[in-house]
Amino acid sequence: PVQLPRAMADGGLDSRTALVILPPAEFTTEVQVLRQRHDRAFARWPPHLRICWPFVPVRTALARFGQTRLTIPAFDLELASVGLLNSEAHGD
Repeated sequence: PVQLPRAMADGGLDSRTALVILPPAEFTTEVQVLRQRHDRAFARWPPHLRICWPFVPVRTALARFGQTRLTIPAFDLELASVGLLNSEAHGD
């Protein structure tokens, strides 16, 4: 199991980072069509499911989680609901 860095417990979070799940490539084309029409931040980042924001600084994340994506096997995910962030509150 991955242990979260002390920075998370100590409040050393960075609003420029987030822990996300990236969908498989075969799903991104349809999502991108919708995002291009409706998401002002379309060009800023790829389609994703935001798990935790803000997150730890980039250096901390890379040092601790850099290889994690290689060790987590694929899994199914079912969402009970979907919501939108208030983009004005988050500067998106």
